[in-house]
Amino acid sequence: MSASAHRQPDLVYPPEDSAELGTRVSHQSIHAPGRSEVSDEAPWLSLPRRLEKAEKQSRHVKLALLFMMPLLIYFFVGQIVPKTTVESVDLVLADRLRLFDRHGNTRMSLSVYSGAPVMQFIDEKGVPRLSLGLRYEDSPFVSLADVAGHTRATIQLDEKDRPELTVFDEEGMPTFCAN
Repeated sequence: MSASAHRQPDLVYPPEDSAELGTRVSHQSIHAPGRSEVSDEAPWLSLPRRLEKAEKQSRHVKLALLFMMPLLIYFFVGQIVPKTTVESVDLVLADRLRLFDRHGNTRMSLSVYSGAPVMQFIDEKGVPRLSLGLRYEDSPFVSLADVAGHTRATIQLDEKDRPELTVFDEEGMPTFCAN
């Protein structure tokens, strides 16, 4: 008897039987690329064509991101920013602000007197020398004082919004008025 006569036939499992055995039967074979898939051209010659293809794909991705960016920013930033930072909050509430020099003397004061804002610049002795602000009827003024604190000159607008300059003597009596 010959060796080929005693040979056992190969066992072939049908697909339904192979699933029960925990294996998968595949009829595909691994092979090298066919002749039509292989280029005879040198790799450096196809480089410009491949770069052009990559650039075209990159342009499409950039355009998609450009159109999606506002939506992404709205979605992500809207989720991150807490609502309390969007609302306006009073940082400082005061009816007077004083600025001091290095010796602790008040040199400037910003106050609200009966609803009218006034800023005063104060000399080293604590005497207000320059005042500016709004009067009760909301007309603006500038007032200059001497070393004793007496007002010596004012510039203001009258009730008809006309400028007015007044100069005072040492006793506070007007000596010159122009409007």
